[in-house]
Amino acid sequence: MLIDTHSHIVPETFPINHSNPYWPIIEPLENDRANVMINGDNFRTITSQSWSPQQRIENMEKEGVEQQVLSPMPELLSYWFNPSDGVAISNYINEFIAKLVSDNSNKFLGLGMVPLQEPDLASKELAKLKPMGLSGIEIGSNINGVSIGDSRFFSFFDTVEKLDLTVFVHALHPTFQDRIIAQEDSFSNAVNAVGFPVDVGLAGASLITSGILDKHKNLKIQLSHGGGTLPSMVTRMDHAWSRLWNGSDVRSSNSSNGFLADLENSPLSYAKMMYYDTLVFHHTTIGFLIDLLGVERLTIGTDYPFLQREDPVGKTLQSMNLTKPILDKINYQNALEWII
Repeated sequence: MLIDTHSHIVPETFPINHSNPYWPIIEPLENDRANVMINGDNFRTITSQSWSPQQRIENMEKEGVEQQVLSPMPELLSYWFNPSDGVAISNYINEFIAKLVSDNSNKFLGLGMVPLQEPDLASKELAKLKPMGLSGIEIGSNINGVSIGDSRFFSFFDTVEKLDLTVFVHALHPTFQDRIIAQEDSFSNAVNAVGFPVDVGLAGASLITSGILDKHKNLKIQLSHGGGTLPSMVTRMDHAWSRLWNGSDVRSSNSSNGFLADLENSPLSYAKMMYYDTLVFHHTTIGFLIDLLGVERLTIGTDYPFLQREDPVGKTLQSMNLTKPILDKINYQNALEWII
């Protein structure tokens, strides 16, 4: 069995909104394709894989995937909308995903979205999700440039924990794109390859340094793209916290500089509270994540339908001489722990 925890949807149509130029418009094309138009530009050309459950299930069966966790295409999170438009598009997309899940409950699990640009409003909207049949939410790695660990989101995560909702953190609009060096015709690829993992790493680090994970030990959070840069930086954070090498939950007497002094445990211990997909494109990186974070924290992710995927999905894992109990954890058991 294999559960893909990182897959996205785009509805085939959107309701009309004449006042908001950034409201998405689907422009149909031939051969089951469409352009997602935003502010007059084609954000992305998509295929029926994005909206058709039949096409998606057919692909899943070919690629060896038993179930998918559906989440919105990240651009649809729309944190740049006013509050009323934010609620409207969230409701529309959440209802679309909920219907896909309801009609195909043996194939799909669903994550919705809320207008996190207004944290208090977003907290109220969270109560709608489970009654709809959704398991949780997808959120961006930053909210209009603000780290998700910022204090303005504390009450939001309070509510997420109380409602026992799953959280998937996906890269969105990295805040340092002006520092990415690439040719103009390949810049979007550079943002994906360089900007996304760095921004996800910053998001994960902010959840640790803000104390959110210290206060809310029952949060079920997964970071996309293998946690980006967080696994590499968290050992340095550990040393700054403890002044000891090779990881320790005991602080040295030399750690009087006060770095994260209020944290009960080490930064690495909080990193191990989160989940991470294996969308890192190389077996050595997967091996590093297993060694650092443990096999219990990894799940399969593909970014369906947007990236070229392994054939079959999980082929890299199968090549690593891992035991069946370890493969079972990564392929599906950890996903169920995270989302159920």
